[in-house]
Amino acid sequence: MTQKQTYCPLPWIHICTHPTGRLKLCCEDTLQSEFRGRREYHIRDGIDAWLSSPYLTWVRERLLGGEPLLECRICSRQEELGLMSKRQHEIRVWGLVTRVAAPVYMDLKLGNQCNLMCVMCDPSSSSRIAAEYRELGWDVHPPFETGQMGIPTRDALQEDFGWPDHPAVWQALTERLAGLKKIKFTGGEPLCNPHLVRLLEYAVEHGFNRGRTIQIISNGTLLGERIRGVAREFDLDLVVSLEGVGPVNDFIRYPSRWEDITRNLAALRKDGVRFRINATCSLLNLLDLTDLIEFNHNIGGPRMTIIPVQSPEILDPTIAPGCLAAEAQRNLDLWRQNTAAPDAEFYCGRLGSILRSARYNEGLFRRFAAYLRDVCQHRKLQLRDFLPGLNDVIEALV
Repeated sequence: MTQKQTYCPLPWIHICTHPTGRLKLCCEDTLQSEFRGRREYHIRDGIDAWLSSPYLTWVRERLLGGEPLLECRICSRQEELGLMSKRQHEIRVWGLVTRVAAPVYMDLKLGNQCNLMCVMCDPSSSSRIAAEYRELGWDVHPPFETGQMGIPTRDALQEDFGWPDHPAVWQALTERLAGLKKIKFTGGEPLCNPHLVRLLEYAVEHGFNRGRTIQIISNGTLLGERIRGVAREFDLDLVVSLEGVGPVNDFIRYPSRWEDITRNLAALRKDGVRFRINATCSLLNLLDLTDLIEFNHNIGGPRMTIIPVQSPEILDPTIAPGCLAAEAQRNLDLWRQNTAAPDAEFYCGRLGSILRSARYNEGLFRRFAAYLRDVCQHRKLQLRDFLPGLNDVIEALV
C-alpha cells in the first residue's frame, strides 16, 4: 500500500478516550495491534505519556510508510466498500499533518452512563446494557465476544467506569482545553453525564468556549435546556443518532419513544438550534433506512451520515441473506423513484454498495436471530410488532 492509502492525521492531532478511560487512536480503533510490547495507556496517567509513547511513534511511522494497521481495519473495510471512511473525512477536515504538536481535537467518552439499551450496543457504552447482561447471564456467556468499542464484552463488565471522578483525569482534561479547536462528546449518552456539564462550565468560566467546536452525539431523548445552553455558549455541532422512523427506532434504541424524539427535534428547530442525523446500517434496519432518509428530507435536515455496523459481527449488514438484501434493494429502488430528496443518488450509492457486498453467512445470521430472540424475551417485546419484514425473513430461514 502507499502512504496515500494509509495516512491519517489523527495520531498527530487527536486524543481519544475509550469509555473505560484508556486512550486509543480514534473512535474506530479496533484495539488490535501488531506492535510488540504494547501496553494500555489510561488518561489517569496523563496525556503526555501517550503522546511520547513508543507505540504512537510506531503508528505514525507505519502510516507514513504506507503500511496498513490492524487498528485501522474499520476504515480500510469502508474504503473497500467504496464508502468514505473516518480516515478520509479527517484528511478533508485537517489536511496533511506530520509534525508532532499539541493536540487540537479531543474525543471524550466519559464512561458508559446511558439511558437506553440499543440493540447494537454493548456494556462498554451503556450502563443499562451492562445491568441487562448480568440479568441474562451474558457476563459469563455473552452473545458476541467484542462489541463496538473493541474490548471483549466480559472484560468490559469488569471495568470501573467511574474514572472521570479521578482528580488526575480532571487535570489532564482541563490543562489541554486552551489548545483545543474541537471537543467531541459521545457515550453512553453524553447529555446524562454530569462530567460533560462540569467540563463545559469550566471552559466557559475560563474563556475557553469561543472559537471551539463542541460536537455532541446524542440519542435525541434528552434534548432540553441543557443543549440550548451549550448552543448559546459554543459553536455546537449536534448529531442525533437515529436508526429508523417510529417503531423501528423504538425497538433498536429501546426504550426510546419516537414521539418524544420528534417533539424534541421540533423544539430545537423552533429555537434555531441546528442538528444533523447519524444512522448505523445493520441487519436490524436494512429494510427501513429509506424511511429515515425521507424523514430527514421532510424536516429539512442536512445530508445524513450512514455508518455500516462492523462490530458486533452478528449485526454486520454484509452477512445478510440474499432475500433480505434483495428486498432492501427493491425498497431502495422504489424510494429513489418517488423521493424529492436532493441527495437521493448519494444515499442510493452508499446503501447500494453495502447491499452489493452482502454475502450470506448462515452461522452468524443464526446467532443474530438467537440474540434477537433472547433480547425480545427479556424485554417482553414481539419482533413482528416493530420490524415485521425482518421477522418474516428470520422465520423463513431459522
